[in-house]
Amino acid sequence: MRLEVSFKSISGTGAAIGISGSKSIIADRRDGSAGGLGLGLSGGELQALALGGGFFNQLHFSAETLGLVLRHITIDVALEFTDAPLLIASAEIKVDLEVETGPGDAKRLLDHATGDSTISNSVVRGFPVLVIPADAHD
Repeated sequence: MRLEVSFKSISGTGAAIGISGSKSIIADRRDGSAGGLGLGLSGGELQALALGGGFFNQLHFSAETLGLVLRHITIDVALEFTDAPLLIASAEIKVDLEVETGPGDAKRLLDHATGDSTISNSVVRGFPVLVIPADAHD
Protein backbone atom coordinates (compact mmCIF):
# COMPACT_ATOMS: atom_id res chain seq x y z
CA MET A 1 0.00 0.00 0.00
CA ARG A 2 1.21 3.48 -0.80
CA LEU A 3 -0.26 6.81 0.30
CA GLU A 4 0.77 10.05 -1.32
CA VAL A 5 -0.09 13.61 -0.34
CA SER A 6 1.27 16.90 -1.59
CA PHE A 7 1.84 20.37 -0.19
CA LYS A 8 1.79 23.40 -2.48
CA SER A 9 2.65 26.99 -1.62
CA ILE A 10 -0.22 29.44 -1.42
CA SER A 11 0.73 32.48 -3.48
CA GLY A 12 1.42 35.63 -1.47
CA THR A 13 1.82 33.75 1.81
CA GLY A 14 4.33 31.47 3.49
CA ALA A 15 1.60 28.88 3.94
CA ALA A 16 0.90 25.74 1.93
CA ILE A 17 -2.12 23.68 1.10
CA GLY A 18 -1.76 19.97 1.78
CA ILE A 19 -3.81 17.83 -0.55
CA SER A 20 -4.85 14.20 -0.32
CA GLY A 21 -7.35 13.31 -3.02
CA SER A 22 -10.31 15.67 -2.61
CA LYS A 23 -9.34 16.65 0.97
CA SER A 24 -7.07 19.51 2.02
CA ILE A 25 -5.47 21.23 5.00
CA ILE A 26 -3.45 24.44 5.43
CA ALA A 27 0.05 24.31 6.92
CA ASP A 28 1.82 27.41 8.21
CA ARG A 29 3.97 28.59 11.10
CA ARG A 30 2.79 30.67 14.02
CA ASP A 31 2.26 34.32 13.19
CA GLY A 32 5.67 35.98 13.13
CA SER A 33 7.63 32.71 13.31
CA ALA A 34 9.85 32.07 10.27
CA GLY A 35 7.57 34.18 8.10
CA GLY A 36 4.43 32.41 9.20
CA LEU A 37 1.10 34.18 9.23
CA GLY A 38 -0.74 31.70 11.43
CA LEU A 39 -3.05 30.81 8.53
CA GLY A 40 -2.89 27.10 9.17
CA LEU A 41 -1.56 24.38 11.41
CA SER A 42 2.06 24.25 12.56
CA GLY A 43 4.21 21.15 12.05
CA GLY A 44 3.74 20.13 15.67
CA GLU A 45 -0.02 20.59 15.43
CA LEU A 46 -0.09 18.51 12.25
CA GLN A 47 1.87 15.73 13.94
CA ALA A 48 -0.36 15.75 17.01
CA LEU A 49 -3.49 15.73 14.84
CA ALA A 50 -2.07 12.86 12.76
CA LEU A 51 -1.46 10.80 15.90
CA GLY A 52 -4.90 11.53 17.34
CA GLY A 53 -6.74 11.14 14.05
CA GLY A 54 -4.94 7.90 13.23
CA PHE A 55 -5.77 6.46 16.62
CA PHE A 56 -9.39 7.66 16.34
CA ASN A 57 -9.73 5.77 13.04
CA GLN A 58 -8.03 2.68 14.52
CA LEU A 59 -10.57 2.61 17.34
CA HIS A 60 -13.32 2.31 14.71
CA PHE A 61 -11.49 -0.49 12.88
CA SER A 62 -10.89 -2.33 16.15
CA ALA A 63 -14.50 -1.86 17.29
CA GLU A 64 -15.69 -3.41 14.04
CA THR A 65 -13.26 -6.33 14.43
CA LEU A 66 -14.40 -6.94 18.02
CA GLY A 67 -18.10 -6.50 17.22
CA LEU A 68 -18.43 -3.50 19.55
CA VAL A 69 -20.55 -0.39 19.05
CA LEU A 70 -18.89 2.92 19.87
CA ARG A 71 -21.01 5.61 21.49
CA HIS A 72 -18.43 8.32 22.06
CA ILE A 73 -14.71 9.03 21.58
CA THR A 74 -12.65 12.00 22.72
CA ILE A 75 -8.91 11.99 22.09
CA ASP A 76 -6.45 14.56 23.44
CA VAL A 77 -2.83 14.50 22.28
CA ALA A 78 0.11 16.15 24.03
CA LEU A 79 3.59 16.31 22.52
CA GLU A 80 6.75 17.02 24.49
CA PHE A 81 9.61 18.57 22.51
CA THR A 82 13.36 18.74 23.07
CA ASP A 83 15.02 22.16 22.89
CA ALA A 84 17.76 21.80 20.30
CA PRO A 85 17.45 20.19 17.95
CA LEU A 86 13.67 20.49 18.15
CA LEU A 87 12.40 16.92 18.20
CA ILE A 88 9.37 15.18 19.58
CA ALA A 89 10.63 13.58 22.79
CA SER A 90 7.36 11.82 23.60
CA ALA A 91 3.66 11.81 22.88
CA GLU A 92 0.70 11.08 25.11
CA ILE A 93 -2.66 10.13 23.68
CA LYS A 94 -5.46 10.41 26.22
CA VAL A 95 -8.53 8.43 25.16
CA ASP A 96 -12.02 8.77 26.59
CA LEU A 97 -14.36 6.29 24.96
CA GLU A 98 -17.70 4.70 25.59
CA VAL A 99 -19.03 1.50 24.06
CA GLU A 100 -22.57 0.14 24.34
CA THR A 101 -21.52 -2.83 26.47
CA GLY A 102 -19.67 -0.90 29.19
CA PRO A 103 -16.22 -0.09 30.62
CA GLY A 104 -14.82 -3.63 30.40
CA ASP A 105 -15.27 -3.69 26.64
CA ALA A 106 -13.98 -0.10 26.38
CA LYS A 107 -10.71 -1.27 27.97
CA ARG A 108 -10.60 -4.31 25.65
CA LEU A 109 -11.15 -2.00 22.66
CA LEU A 110 -8.42 0.41 23.80
CA ASP A 111 -5.97 -2.49 24.21
CA HIS A 112 -6.85 -3.92 20.79
CA ALA A 113 -6.53 -0.56 19.04
CA THR A 114 -3.20 0.11 20.75
CA GLY A 115 -1.85 -3.24 19.57
CA ASP A 116 -3.07 -2.86 15.98
CA SER A 117 -2.46 0.83 15.31
CA THR A 118 0.12 2.42 13.07
CA ILE A 119 1.21 4.31 16.17
CA SER A 120 2.02 1.11 18.04
CA ASN A 121 3.56 -0.66 15.08
CA SER A 122 5.48 2.10 13.30
CA VAL A 123 5.68 5.51 14.89
CA VAL A 124 6.68 4.17 18.31
CA ARG A 125 9.97 3.05 16.79
CA GLY A 126 10.78 6.72 16.24
CA PHE A 127 9.63 8.17 19.58
CA PRO A 128 7.74 6.92 22.62
CA VAL A 129 3.97 7.14 22.51
CA LEU A 130 1.91 6.49 25.60
CA VAL A 131 -1.74 5.61 24.99
CA ILE A 132 -3.74 6.01 28.18
CA PRO A 133 -7.37 6.18 29.23
CA ALA A 134 -8.56 9.73 29.90
CA ASP A 135 -9.22 9.01 33.59
CA ALA A 136 -5.62 7.89 34.27
CA HIS A 137 -4.53 11.44 35.20
CA ASP A 138 -7.70 12.56 36.98
